[in-house]
This record gives sequence, C-alpha cells and structure tokens, in this order.
Amino acid sequence: MQKEKVASIVEPTTKPDLHLSIISPKRSTSLVDSEVWFNESGATIGLRSGKAGNQVDYFNISKEDADFLYEQFE
Repeated sequence: MQKEKVASIVEPTTKPDLHLSIISPKRSTSLVDSEVWFNESGATIGLRSGKAGNQVDYFNISKEDADFLYEQFE
C-alpha cells in the first residue's frame, strides 16, 4: 500500500469506519493499532505511535488501496 503522510492534521470528528489491530500472540503486545476513515478519494488512516500510543500519525491512501482494504473487511 502506498501512503502519504498528511501535512496538516485535522483530527476526524466522526467515528472511524474500521478499527485495525494486529497483536503478537507470543508477546501479547499490540503491533499495529489504527483507525480508518473511507472517503471519495480513498481513505485516511490514523496510526497510533509512541510508547504510550498517545500520538497519532495520519496518512492518506489511494482509492484503489482503500477499495482493496474495504473488500477485505466487508
């Protein structure tokens, strides 16, 4: 998936369309914790980072990538 970091951050005011978490079964720790908002031009992904997970970096993905992601969880 190609992603572009969002330059000016405007935190979404609506609930995300998808929550995506990947957890390591061996270590019982979260590897990926993100939220996805689908839109007309693709999707915006909020990816939690930092030690406490309190920092969120936002990325945009293309319509094609967003459609693929949507189909996987439909």
